[in-house]
Amino acid sequence: MSSPTRSLLSPTASRVTFTQQETIVHSPRSISSRSELELSIHSLQNEQERVQKKTFTKWINIYLSLHEPPFFINDLFEDLKDGTKLVALLEVLSGQTIPIERGTKRAHYVSNASNGLKFLESRKIKLVNIRPIDIVDGKPTIILGLIWMLILCYQIEDSSMFDGDSKDHRVKAKDALLEWVRKKTRGKIDGWDVKDFTSSWRDGFAFNALIYSIRPDLIDLHRISRMEVRERLENAFYVAEQHLGIPRLIDAEDVDVTKPDEKSIMTYIAQFSRRFPDLPFGSINKEHGELLRWLTDTRQRLTHAIEAPIADIQAEYKEYAKQAKEFVEKQKQWKAFERKESKSPHFPGEKLKELKDQFDDITQRMNLWRQKIDFNLPGELRPIVEWIYRAEEVLARGLNFDPATLVPDENLQRFTQLHKEHVTIFTEKETIATKFQRLKRDPSIVNQQVAIEHLNSLDERLNIIIVSSDERGHYLDFEQIHWKVQIHFAQLEHLMEILNKKQGNLAQTEQLFQEYKRKIHDEKIIATIEGLLPELTRKAQNYGQLRKKDDQTSKGFNAYCECVRKTLKSAALDLKTKEHMLQETLDNWKVYLSSYDQLERWLNEGDQVLQRSSQEKLAYFANINHWAETHEKLRIAIESLMSVCDDEIVAGLHKKFLFINRRWKEIFDRVHQFEHDESIKKKRDEFYAGRSNILDTLDKIDVEIQTCLSCTVKALKEQENRLYKAQSGIDMLNDNIQALAKLSQVIARESGETYSTSEMNSILQTCFEKLRRIQEYLPLTLKRNKTMLGHLQKFEDGLQKCQQWFNEAKQLISRYSIQVPVKRIEDFLEQHRNFFAEIGYYQSLLETKGKLIQAMKKSSENLIPLDFSPVDEQYRQLVDTFEQINHQACYWEKEFSQHSQLWKDFHQRLKHLEEWIDKAQTAVKEKHEDYAYLIRKHKDFFQTINDEILHGFIKSGRELLHIRDKTEQKEIQLLMDTLENKWNTIICYAPVRLLRLQFERIEKIVVQELEQAENELNDELKQLERQHDTTEILRRHNERFQLNNFHPTMEIHMRDLQTFANDIRTKEQGQTLVSHENEQIDQRTIKLNNYWSNMQAKIDNVRRKLQTIPKKWQEFEEKFHHVESWIATIERSMTNTQNTDIPLEQYKAVVNKFKVC
Repeated sequence: MSSPTRSLLSPTASRVTFTQQETIVHSPRSISSRSELELSIHSLQNEQERVQKKTFTKWINIYLSLHEPPFFINDLFEDLKDGTKLVALLEVLSGQTIPIERGTKRAHYVSNASNGLKFLESRKIKLVNIRPIDIVDGKPTIILGLIWMLILCYQIEDSSMFDGDSKDHRVKAKDALLEWVRKKTRGKIDGWDVKDFTSSWRDGFAFNALIYSIRPDLIDLHRISRMEVRERLENAFYVAEQHLGIPRLIDAEDVDVTKPDEKSIMTYIAQFSRRFPDLPFGSINKEHGELLRWLTDTRQRLTHAIEAPIADIQAEYKEYAKQAKEFVEKQKQWKAFERKESKSPHFPGEKLKELKDQFDDITQRMNLWRQKIDFNLPGELRPIVEWIYRAEEVLARGLNFDPATLVPDENLQRFTQLHKEHVTIFTEKETIATKFQRLKRDPSIVNQQVAIEHLNSLDERLNIIIVSSDERGHYLDFEQIHWKVQIHFAQLEHLMEILNKKQGNLAQTEQLFQEYKRKIHDEKIIATIEGLLPELTRKAQNYGQLRKKDDQTSKGFNAYCECVRKTLKSAALDLKTKEHMLQETLDNWKVYLSSYDQLERWLNEGDQVLQRSSQEKLAYFANINHWAETHEKLRIAIESLMSVCDDEIVAGLHKKFLFINRRWKEIFDRVHQFEHDESIKKKRDEFYAGRSNILDTLDKIDVEIQTCLSCTVKALKEQENRLYKAQSGIDMLNDNIQALAKLSQVIARESGETYSTSEMNSILQTCFEKLRRIQEYLPLTLKRNKTMLGHLQKFEDGLQKCQQWFNEAKQLISRYSIQVPVKRIEDFLEQHRNFFAEIGYYQSLLETKGKLIQAMKKSSENLIPLDFSPVDEQYRQLVDTFEQINHQACYWEKEFSQHSQLWKDFHQRLKHLEEWIDKAQTAVKEKHEDYAYLIRKHKDFFQTINDEILHGFIKSGRELLHIRDKTEQKEIQLLMDTLENKWNTIICYAPVRLLRLQFERIEKIVVQELEQAENELNDELKQLERQHDTTEILRRHNERFQLNNFHPTMEIHMRDLQTFANDIRTKEQGQTLVSHENEQIDQRTIKLNNYWSNMQAKIDNVRRKLQTIPKKWQEFEEKFHHVESWIATIERSMTNTQNTDIPLEQYKAVVNKFKVC
């Protein structure tokens, strides 16, 4: 969205309609609890807020009306919440574009308000304690503060309406504005001066004096001095609005208070200062004066630049670029100024035109300056620049003729010439562009001979030329095809003008038809236009696909193509119509020329035939319909020719048309009378023939109704079809009788004979009576048949399914047999029960059918009786069949149930027995290291044996043996014997198994004790070998084998082991069991006895050895000490023998002593 540049002058109030909304906000606390001072302060604050809100709302609406699209607010605090109108106000004030979010959520509102505040911060406008959320929440104090800050920044502080001295010495905007007012109003009223923006304005003199200083003719100071305060204020506000264009931001009641609101008065007065500053001569307002000054200065600078020679082309181009940039900005300012002031009734229109002319002059001068610089470019750039200017001139030239004033041939010639010129100039545009790009990259040129900015400008212009030339080329391509199409349309219009004229005689019409065929079929005008249409459409599409194009022209091209398409369609239809009309006219001429004379001859001959006999009349006038058609064709042909031919031909045709019509009517009336007489005779014959047919039909229907039928669907439906067919003909019979009645009336009326009327009436009365009787009984019979058919349908419903069920039941029962495998019997029983579960349904179905038959008989008692024997017979057969099947089903279900129950009991007991046997076998075969656990488990299982498990199974099996065949008896008996043997075997083996477990438990204990003893002995021997303390070893030995009762315990175990072995042998011999394991028990017993005997001997040996070793050890020590003493003596002797100082005798004594040792 492009925002207009901010206006330095306020728009007039006449463009904005304000809605005044006054609200007084009271504090929620109790008024009675406040002091009078607090009440006064609060009331004053509320009044100031109300006035500021109203004034600021009107001020905002002035600028929002300039926005595109315009906005308007009613409530300042509510309407600024979404942030969109705040952003729009800032865009108008600043002339900048600010991002905005379109949405209805609070996040969108906060974002828009934040964007507005960020924009103000970027303009170095200080925001104090103003947050986006405060605006969204509609906080009055924050919003009023924000708007006052905008008024200060954009209307009071950012103002250039003060003179230089006042602006330089201005401390505040308020002081500067007050000084401007005092300067304007000083001396206007004796003894009066403006001191502030509150009480000085209350009486209204200041407002009127300010207006007087601007326009003295608008205010009479002597008259206003006699006015009341409100009247004086109202006068100032009205005059300022109507004559100075100052919108009324405040009202008289807002100022005529104890202390007027300072901000509201400053806002209002700032409009005067902005609109009527000190202006230069000839200007209307400040902005207008600035534009005039700039235009004058710029015109002088450009005149000098154009005339002065170029010293440094790069420096001069940079000066030109700087001026061009300034010119663009001023153009934007001028456009905004023009847009704003064109709406104002106070700004003269001729002043706007003067400004526009001056800006056009500046534009022309800028172009001349640029052209001077460009034409002084060096080297290869010069021809490129000349081509650019020549191309820009061609592109800017446009059309030098008005196509609407020329014929299509001339337009085609002009556009063809323009196209050739365009091709001639722009054929080399790619070469020029390539060459320029090469030069632009040449380092010896860039910034050496030509400024890079200059080259970039030329590059941009060259790109614009290329794009614009493409647009112009496609435009000219389209226009050439366009005017080719228009040439053919002109020929087509000329042909249509000829075809729309009145036609002549046959020869002239044929000549016109030939001309039509030559233009349309030979020269193919329509086909030619249709052939050009795809190319025309393609040219339009090519133009529309351009990146830069005139959208309006593109739409015009497409619209023209669519118009050509529709016009072609309409023209083709019109030409078809014209061709058909010409062909029809030719045909009508041929009909007229060929039929008129023939019809006239036939009428003359018919006049003579009417004087002859009836047979000859009938023979001659038998084809009168053909001649009636000929007369009708002739009438149509003449009327059609009269509608399309010229007046002279129409007059001749009309005369002949009247003559032939008169002759035709005369002959036709006479023939009609003759045919009338013949018709009466024919109608009387038709009456009697119709009477016979009607009576025959009625008699047949009556016989059909009285016939007694068999109560079957076929018979009833056949009769129903016949009766419905008869009923469908009742209306026809009635119509025929009515037709005969009318025919009799016609005969009586046409013939005028009364004697035959009574006879025909009697015949008709007989027909009516028979018809009424049939109409009375036929519906009753049809109703009876319909009811019976419904009953029969209900009777038949389900019978087919029932009969099918009977057949399936018979087949199922026929397959039943007791002498089959048990599984088969169970299948039979399950299949039997599943199938015969529906027997109750079929029994109920048969009962329902019986009741239905009784209802059928009862319903037909009052009508012609029916024969119900077929239905009764069918029902009896169904009942007999059902009873037979029901009896057989009960018998077989009882048999199957008995056998199935026996089998279930047998298999249940079999399962129980097998489970017990499996558990017993598991128990006697189970292995475990803990023999105590196995013994306890064995005793728990075999302590209480339920013999009923076996006896019940044997009993159930014997019951089955009586009802099964021999094959199954053998299998059952074998199974019984096998399981009984298993039972007995387990019962016999269980005690032996218990003894073996007890034997093995003792055996394990004995082996463990002996192994431990052996290990202990081996350890003691090892310690003994290592010469450990024998006393300690002996202590351990005694503790292990004597103090712990090792020998008595082992003796007890060995006796128990022998006892269990003997018991096992005894049990096995008594039960004649296999003795192999018994032999193993004996061997193991012997082996353990030997082991124990050996262990006893080993224990005794170790004990004796331990007891013997201490004595031998004592002897050893004594001998050891003796040897030790001897060795010491030897050593001393050897020492003495080595001493050379001793005498010889002493030495010999020592040697002898050594020898003795």
